[in-house]
Amino acid sequence: NDENDNLDLFEDHAESDSLNSEDEEDNHYTTLLASNNNREKNTLSLLDVKKSYISFILQLREEFFLPKNTTNVISTYIVTLINHLEVLLEEKAFMNQSNILSSTQTSNGMVVELQALKKTMSEISNEIQSTTRNEYQFIKNCQKYFDYHAPEAIPVSTDDEQLEHGYYIPIHRTLSSVLCSKDFSIQIIENIQQQRIAVENDDDLMLSFRDSTFGSRIDDNSLMIQLYMDDIGLTNPIGAKKDHHKMAMIYFCLDDTPEQYRSQLDCIYLVGLCPTSILKVKYLIEIN
Repeated sequence: NDENDNLDLFEDHAESDSLNSEDEEDNHYTTLLASNNNREKNTLSLLDVKKSYISFILQLREEFFLPKNTTNVISTYIVTLINHLEVLLEEKAFMNQSNILSSTQTSNGMVVELQALKKTMSEISNEIQSTTRNEYQFIKNCQKYFDYHAPEAIPVSTDDEQLEHGYYIPIHRTLSSVLCSKDFSIQIIENIQQQRIAVENDDDLMLSFRDSTFGSRIDDNSLMIQLYMDDIGLTNPIGAKKDHHKMAMIYFCLDDTPEQYRSQLDCIYLVGLCPTSILKVKYLIEIN
């Protein structure tokens, strides 16, 4: 009986974990494929479709790490699907033509001309194809519509060496994006104020660097950041650089972030990365 009870308990936990996992996936896909049902106005332009699709591809590449050739295949198939839909609609229009012409009944329903429908589908297909056909134009559209900024490539090799790059994400751009959230900014300010009050009431407390001897020199209107560096191993299983690569990752977090957010991955921000070997050899060399 004990074994059966343990088995039932295990199955209950497994089923619960499975349901939670499915809920998380559903929420994730809901975020990825946001519906237009919540639009305030009941209109949609071709530009809206273009921006929505660019956002979709950007999320596939940045959040799900799909390579460019994979997103191109997705775009190609969506266009093919639209073409198939166009053919099906055209066939159905011809099949029902005799019924429509012979009908004596009047209808108050809205009718869309087939040619207008085909033109709209063609325009959508063109926008989808142009979104992923040209990498430069795709990045430009992401910058235009979503304030996207690609990491800056910085040469870290000398003229007589094989070209190597490090990549840098400006801290001020990251901070600008983070602090765009009014609620999060308010929580940071409130956290600073609460820590200050707690330290004033207890001389033995030191909740942040602000409370140290040198911390008193920090401007009260400034934010503190902490920089970290870790080495990670990356494996490239294919291609000319098939090997195990060791990379130095530099990242930061806001020291003034409320405690409940500090350990979350989305509150740890990447600053730069480059091969560890180059950083160890040239860490004192100024890079232009």
